[in-house]
Amino acid sequence: MLALTGWMRPLTTLFAGVVMFVATAPSAAQAPIDPTRRFRIASVASGMCWDVPNGVFRAGAVIQQYPCHDGENQQWAIHSIDAGINGGVIRSADNTNFCVTKNAADGLELQVCVLRRGGSAAQLWRISGFGINRRLDRLTNVQNSECADVPGGSLTPATLQTFVCNNGANQVWVLLPATP
Repeated sequence: MLALTGWMRPLTTLFAGVVMFVATAPSAAQAPIDPTRRFRIASVASGMCWDVPNGVFRAGAVIQQYPCHDGENQQWAIHSIDAGINGGVIRSADNTNFCVTKNAADGLELQVCVLRRGGSAAQLWRISGFGINRRLDRLTNVQNSECADVPGGSLTPATLQTFVCNNGANQVWVLLPATP
């Protein structure tokens, strides 16, 4: 029996198959992310997923962590730009004109944005640590070089932000399969 400790414990509330993905060692080779696949992006620290409150996709809407479900407001697709060297765009799986950006005003909150052709630097994310186990060691915003972050490692619903990368569990993510 695998003993779950530290960052793996919150994932037991999701479903058993995910724990097996996370519990395996990261792959040395990074597998490409299929842009046609739908994912929920879950925090390793809280077990909660990226969520657009009330499913209202509009420019400037915040992105929060919220208990995972199969609603469209938690389904994302990751589109690589130049094989991921300079980053990729995280888009709504159903509303493909909407993407994830950092707040232009304060540079912190993660927000919904209208996708610009090719993605602006604020709309691009470097994805590191993605392997067969679907674990993302970090999502780094290309414009400010900060990581997607759960503020203070909150275990309750909270608005996501970018913050100085620090290798904390609140900056580690796992991709969960999502169904339309």
